[in-house]
This record gives sequence, C-alpha cells and structure tokens, in this order.
Amino acid sequence: MSTTPLLASGLKVWWGPLQAVFDLDLEVQAGESVALLGRNGAGKSSLLMGLAGWTTHSAQALRWCGQDSLDWPAHERARAGLGLVPQERRIFTDLTVRENLAMGTHARGPRPSGVPQFGEDEVLQLFPSLKPRLGHWGNALSGGEQQMLAIGRALMGHPQVLLMDEPTEGLAPKVIDDLQHALQLLSQSGVAIVLAEQNHAFAQALCARTLWLDNGRLAPAPLTQ
Repeated sequence: MSTTPLLASGLKVWWGPLQAVFDLDLEVQAGESVALLGRNGAGKSSLLMGLAGWTTHSAQALRWCGQDSLDWPAHERARAGLGLVPQERRIFTDLTVRENLAMGTHARGPRPSGVPQFGEDEVLQLFPSLKPRLGHWGNALSGGEQQMLAIGRALMGHPQVLLMDEPTEGLAPKVIDDLQHALQLLSQSGVAIVLAEQNHAFAQALCARTLWLDNGRLAPAPLTQ
C-alpha cells in the first residue's frame, strides 16, 4: 500500500459560481489522522466534498495511491478507497440498520494487502449500540446512532482514507465520548482519517496533525483556540 494514499496540489473547489477553496495543498499518509479546523464557512466541508468528487473542483494534481484521480467521478473514488461521511449523515431512513450497512458494500473495490476489511461484525464491534438496532428503520434511530450508522456504512466500503464532516454536530457529550473512543480504535486499525470539525477539543484529541482553514485557504493557527 502506498504511504501517501491522498495527495492534492493547488486544489480549487466551487459550489455553483462561488469558489470555496483556493489553491490548497494537502497530503495524507497511510493511517494518519488529520483535523481540519476553522470557523463556519472556512471551506472545510467544501474541501472534503471536492476530494470526494461531490462538487466542482480542479487541481494542479490530485493523486490517489500514485494514480492521477482528478477526472475520476465520486463513485470511482469511493471504489478506490476514499470514503465520505457527509455532515447530514444521509442514511436511508426507509431501510433498516442492516440494510443501510449493506448499501456500503456497493462502494467496495479491489484493495491492496494491509487495508483493514470491515464487514457487519467489525462495524458492530466498533459501534456495539447498533447491534440491538439492526432490524430498526433508519428514521427510528437517535442522532448518535444515525452518526454511527453513517460511519459504519462508509467503513463497509473498506476505505483507506475516511473523510468525516462534523461528526459530533448535535450529539450529547456522552455520545461524543463514545464516538471518540470508537474513532481512536479505528485510527489504530490503519484507516487514515480527515476530520472537519467545529469541536476543536474532540478533533485535536483524535488527530495527530491539525490544519486551520480561513476563507478557503490554509492559515496559521489562531492565537486563542
């Protein structure tokens, strides 16, 4: 497995006519955890969406495991091992928990040796509170359970790098603690994490490296955090 799964150089991202990210460089090593911090509107979500291929973007270079991936559509990036957990979670409310997890397998593609493999059992070990809920509809879950399900569904695609957008938003402190513990275990398994968060304490406790964004550009860390 390449030691640098994800490399972006000069990345620009747009939402319609509005540019949200400007000439940003990002490199993510295998198994690394990176926090993207900044105020609302700083470009964190747009950066993740551009990397995942969910919105208009361009770059001087966008490489995945040594391959030029700039022209790959979103589903091709997912099958190559780039997983996304969007801010809105986007679980299927009219499917059960088990069916939602199974949907994640459609993103699976060939994997090099050493990439963690996640099936239903592995996801339930990471998020045991989902086990008694397997037969429940997605709309019957709490916010914390929906977030765990969204992460679990992404893991079912066997990602090498997991992009997560505001996973603690709207969650109770106890649920956030449980989520932090699960993501620490996930990071130890070798899955790289790129985390956009407003909860700075959560992100910095989880991630070894922190990048600050301001107006779509990398910026120095603020004097007061």
